[in-house]
Amino acid sequence: MTRSPSPLRRFGGRLPLSLRLASALLFALFWTSGSALGWTPASGTTTTTKPANAPPYYRDGRAAKAFAAAASARPIAALPVVLTLPEGMPPGWLPLAELELLREEMNEWLAADAALAGRPLVEIAGPGAAAPHAALGCVLDFASECSQDEPANVLSTTTANRAWRELVATELEALGAGGAVVLELQVAQHWIRQRGIRGHKEIRLGTGHTQPLPWLTSLDTPVWVLQVAGVLVDAEGQIVRSGAEGIWAVRTPFRASALGAQKLLESAEVEEVRTGLHRQDLAGAPLAWQAALDQLLRTLLAGATS
Repeated sequence: MTRSPSPLRRFGGRLPLSLRLASALLFALFWTSGSALGWTPASGTTTTTKPANAPPYYRDGRAAKAFAAAASARPIAALPVVLTLPEGMPPGWLPLAELELLREEMNEWLAADAALAGRPLVEIAGPGAAAPHAALGCVLDFASECSQDEPANVLSTTTANRAWRELVATELEALGAGGAVVLELQVAQHWIRQRGIRGHKEIRLGTGHTQPLPWLTSLDTPVWVLQVAGVLVDAEGQIVRSGAEGIWAVRTPFRASALGAQKLLESAEVEEVRTGLHRQDLAGAPLAWQAALDQLLRTLLAGATS
């Protein structure tokens, strides 16, 4: 039996000026490599970021105009959802078995989703191939902590490398598809916000989806968020559109957040998200993860033909 880790972790305090300057220099060096969101891309890729102060959290890529102009009648394929974890997080800090079960159910659900009806799930993998990547969350410093000097959330997009683009071009040509959607289930850190004169605390998870947080929640400590992110690529593997939708944010008790601690995602919470957390504000009250994945797909595919 594996011993469960503490549900709390310490969020790094403010460093002395000299160390902050040094970390800023190191951060600048790492920024262009994509490590700013805790994910290290493979060589041959480039990463760009966009401020994500309010939803919807999407951006068009360089291939967007050409893709729209092509107006192809070919279908869009989808890759199975993969699980992407925060870089540097020690094994055992996350309920991997429950997250894998959620990921598997997402892939089963994709086949029946109206936004993806008739589009096949395809595997794109090969030696040295690095798929495109999108992520939403705080800007990380060199120690993989949310930067207190830049307390903002960003949408980061990383291109695929040449090996992956060649693989996807071959696969999509064989399928007669005009593009593909790359999907990820992620755990990321987000800053929360304060709204109104009364100082209501909340986190804007995604399109039409805001989660209220206890009033005493600290603004100085980020929270962990379970989310889905994705990238639409054209037939050559170039990015057309990228984006993300949050599913649920972990609530850190005030006393813990005031001391700079973060509550970690636990097994029971992932199970609740998988089976019992519904979006009561939406027609039919779908499960929150289904609503997030459906919104992500529909927005990525907006303008793409079926």
